[in-house]
Amino acid sequence: MNILNFRRHFLILALLGGSSLPGLASQNDDRLNSNQVNIKNSCSRTLIVGLHYRNLNDQWATEGWWTLQPGQTMPFSTQEKNFFLYGQTQHSQQDLVLRFTGTEYYDKIRGSDQTFGFMGIHFENPEVPGYVTYTQDLTCPGVPPYNSVALAFNSRGDWSVVKALDLETAKQNALNQCRVLWKEEPDLILPNLPIGVAAGINANHAAHQAAERACTVTAVVGNDRPTCMALARSSSRTIYYAWNERNQEAINAALQSCSNATNSSCGLITSFCND
Repeated sequence: MNILNFRRHFLILALLGGSSLPGLASQNDDRLNSNQVNIKNSCSRTLIVGLHYRNLNDQWATEGWWTLQPGQTMPFSTQEKNFFLYGQTQHSQQDLVLRFTGTEYYDKIRGSDQTFGFMGIHFENPEVPGYVTYTQDLTCPGVPPYNSVALAFNSRGDWSVVKALDLETAKQNALNQCRVLWKEEPDLILPNLPIGVAAGINANHAAHQAAERACTVTAVVGNDRPTCMALARSSSRTIYYAWNERNQEAINAALQSCSNATNSSCGLITSFCND
């Protein structure tokens, strides 16, 4: 999913305190002779950012990654009034990664073999000559701070857990994946029985399979607060689940619930959080 939304702010350069982040070639004495750029994370998710820019050694360099928490700002200095940026949220599930990307420049970023598309950002302003201070806002309009999660079961014990940006998508995808897990069995082989009797038995067998195949959404987690869920299974293959703001607490609760209900030892199937 690509998110490309940003706001621009200009200020005439004045005396500035502080220093830029390590890895960006900048010295305090040179700050009055360069443009000061701030990358602000106005998104509800944590972002990682890479830059291609002209540093104070008069060299174009590609650097990263920097981690920006929601609301955090990263400053750097550059001789040019343009630079190139790639940013994304961190998530192992690729359809949940939000990206700030473009086609103006392509390069690899430290620690990755992948080539990323950078968006070009130009802050030339004829009304503000000389060096300036510029703020680049990265926003994710309509994106909640957490993901929604849905858990679906069928009567045979097949299960599926799905994360999505919204609850309805999570529920539908969980149902679809649960149904895929169920494998249809062939008709029974019933030798030496009249055709009508064999057909009736197989019809009942098919109805039983259909009942097993029916998946239902058993539990959901909203996207308004951090939540972790854990699933545990007993020796009889019955599944129990619990959730908590902390992953380990959810695991402990699921195992305890399973053990109390079955009076037997239980094993952890999986645990996950809605980040």
